[in-house]
Amino acid sequence: MYLDTVERARRIERHLLFDYAYTVEFIGRGGERPIEYFLLEARRGHCEYFASAMVLLLRAQGIPARLVTGFLGAEYAPWERAWVVRQSNAHAWV
Repeated sequence: MYLDTVERARRIERHLLFDYAYTVEFIGRGGERPIEYFLLEARRGHCEYFASAMVLLLRAQGIPARLVTGFLGAEYAPWERAWVVRQSNAHAWV
């Protein structure tokens, strides 16, 4: 049965969502193949591992994808009249 592109992407997303655990610990850092370690051994990691793995799995299916990093959220500091963005606001997306 041929699956359309959206369904293949959704299946990859569900696999990562339900079969892997999110953690803020830096697991697998310094290894030669951190995404392979994430997918096949640790099965847990932070957003950069999830997003990187999804990009690789999508590309393996012929679905164009890229990794984007940035910051999600901030808090307003009225005394400075500015938004404060912290390292904890860093995130990765597909």
